[in-house]
Formats: sequence, structure tokens, C-alpha cells
Amino acid sequence: MILNISKKTLDGMKIGYRETRVLSLLANNLCISCEEIENYVFDDKWIDGKHHVYNTIQRLRAKGLHIERKSNNGYRLIETIYIDY
Repeated sequence: MILNISKKTLDGMKIGYRETRVLSLLANNLCISCEEIENYVFDDKWIDGKHHVYNTIQRLRAKGLHIERKSNNGYRLIETIYIDY
């Protein structure tokens, strides 16, 4: 799969700003903690970031991506994603 960051598309399918940022973090196929995703994607400290991270992950899963939850706080992308700028 190819993630185009400038056009915010995944294999030609439009995705949102937050989904693009989360996928760019998960593209290395390592386990990324919820706090790291929250700090990278959501700049506003007044919102509940964990709830928004969960909703963003659910939207990506609905688009067909296989993202698994690891050890209560981390997420890992199973598929290989190539990043295009």
C-alpha cells in the first residue's frame, strides 16, 4: 500500500489528516504507544486524546487495514505501507 502524505490518500482512496498522521507513525511496523500517537497527532492538550486515537484507529480498520492492539496501550500495523511525499 502507498500512503501519499501531501494528497492524503492511501492507494488513491482519500483519508483524513489524522488518519494520515497515524499511518505515517505506524508505517514502521513497530508497536507505538497510545501516548506517542496522541502527542504526535493531537497538538491540543485540552482534548481527550486517547478517545480520539481509538476512533481514528477504528476508522482505519473500517477501511480494511489490519491494526492490532498490543499490551493494552500500543498499536501495531501488520501490513506494509510505503510513504510517498
